[in-house]
Amino acid sequence: MEMTIIGPHNPTPAEREVMEKIAAESQAAPDSEFRYFVHNPLDKTTHYYRSEARQQRAAAAILRSCCVDGDWDEAAVAQIAMGVVTHTPQRVLLQTEPQPADYADASAYTQAHDAWEEDCDEHGEVWTYRMLPLAAPGAGHESRADAIGVLKVAVWRQIATEICDRHGDRLQYFFRHEDDIYQLSDAIGVLKAAVWRQIATETRYEAASNGWVRATLPFCDRHGDRLQYFFRHEDDTYQLSDDGALVRDLLACSQLPADTGSWRRSLTARLAVFGVELNGDALYMRCDAGQFSHKFGDYLHALLVVADPAFSLAAAEEQP
Repeated sequence: MEMTIIGPHNPTPAEREVMEKIAAESQAAPDSEFRYFVHNPLDKTTHYYRSEARQQRAAAAILRSCCVDGDWDEAAVAQIAMGVVTHTPQRVLLQTEPQPADYADASAYTQAHDAWEEDCDEHGEVWTYRMLPLAAPGAGHESRADAIGVLKVAVWRQIATEICDRHGDRLQYFFRHEDDIYQLSDAIGVLKAAVWRQIATETRYEAASNGWVRATLPFCDRHGDRLQYFFRHEDDTYQLSDDGALVRDLLACSQLPADTGSWRRSLTARLAVFGVELNGDALYMRCDAGQFSHKFGDYLHALLVVADPAFSLAAAEEQP
């Protein structure tokens, strides 16, 4: 880091002009691009700069202003501070409108809906603010909260899609409801919507390193632990990964053949059905923004298949 030498002198008109120019390059609030801050105790303001070099120049100008006729204002000098913002208050979605299908009886639904109506905004959503990490510089204009919002929108869009198995065939199941009469197609729609609504409302998100976000699903693996995956949004590209957790678990449980090359080929073929890659040991997907709504559902399907207690490439390899 280049050191700026400060000497005790009064600012000249030229220096004042420089200070004003530096201030014009700042913002009053931080974001992913303006995260380098300097606190000026003389006017009790904090400004945020795009680069460390501009931050250093601003701090040097403030220091020079603390010297009058060779005498330093020690109290002011002690309060000058500079640093890098890591977290800011960001809006987080807590709740969308409750749906009757999510509740066992009408009274529970009515109570939840009444509580929601008291707190929701004009868009029917309940929000709060939390201190969350800033997006990495150059990662686009979306904050982490925005990226999570995009992910949740993709989940809700999946309600209207067809769900297929590992072979690309549509999943089938039987459903019966005796108290009220449903058409079979309506019953399937209700259950499908309930599953995706559960994913959208019960998935937990928290910051990970290097701009990734950790998502904890409301579904469990073979050990009863909640499934997790990571996602990251950079420009128009989305990345999804489980960081190798499922493969490590299969290895630990002896669910993979001893021949590494054999199980890697077999698992790669299984994942390819969903458009998912085996990147090292990670279940990985990369797609553009236009594909994300569809691809995200495929990625979740792949996670659930591999996390299923019945999943075993060892058994598959032993079959003739």
